[in-house]
Amino acid sequence: GQALVIWMHGLHLGFASAEYCAIGRDVAQRGLAFLSAETRGHDFGVWLRGRGGTRLAGSAWEIFSECLADIGGWLAAARAWGYQDVVLAGHGYGAAKVVFHMAERREPDVRGIVIASSGSLVRDPLDPDRLAQAEAMLADGRGQDLMPWGTRPGSLQSTVSAQVYLSRARVHRDLYGFGDVPPALARVTCPVLAWFGDRETKEGRDPEVFLATMRRNATQAAFVETRLLRGANYLYTGAQALVARELVRWVGRV
Repeated sequence: GQALVIWMHGLHLGFASAEYCAIGRDVAQRGLAFLSAETRGHDFGVWLRGRGGTRLAGSAWEIFSECLADIGGWLAAARAWGYQDVVLAGHGYGAAKVVFHMAERREPDVRGIVIASSGSLVRDPLDPDRLAQAEAMLADGRGQDLMPWGTRPGSLQSTVSAQVYLSRARVHRDLYGFGDVPPALARVTCPVLAWFGDRETKEGRDPEVFLATMRRNATQAAFVETRLLRGANYLYTGAQALVARELVRWVGRV
């Protein structure tokens, strides 16, 4: 049967981001199925409506561990549509979710994963003062309130709710390991492709160092490949065809 690439969006983004649509169209023109998937963490803030009522989500309010339900739901849909071979590709923070899911679930129909421009798999420190502030807010019944702007660093500075900031301690354990528990990437058994664009600019963050860390941590993967994509920035603006070629090449390899 035909293989399917499921693309999980990055932080503050969503399934319909222009670059994702361009990548998907290019992949489809090369004869491969492509699904750009939404998660409950899309955009900065959203109201989700469901059987249990209405709740806040989006990047500022999402609970990381719930990505298991998001990705699991898309994989179940892919099976229902008749796809038996899937490549899971995660962009930025979406890659952390893909790695965590595959470490926890080890889906047999996922032939390989793609870690696209993700620094989320390398440890970033938690601020003890911010943790204390978040704990005080939670104790005061303000867990859904936002922390000060800039609490979430990055090229687009933003923030998260106090509840989400406190949950990051668990996110760190899930992603980076603790005690005798290895990092999530070390529990992934399928083939792994990781890349950065050579035009990505993140102060104090060398893509080559990130890729070396991933190669070192992916101890159980069937095989690991890392690449620097020439002319590509974080959003792949103008380099969508290059990304599409890499995805099609990877599907052919795995």
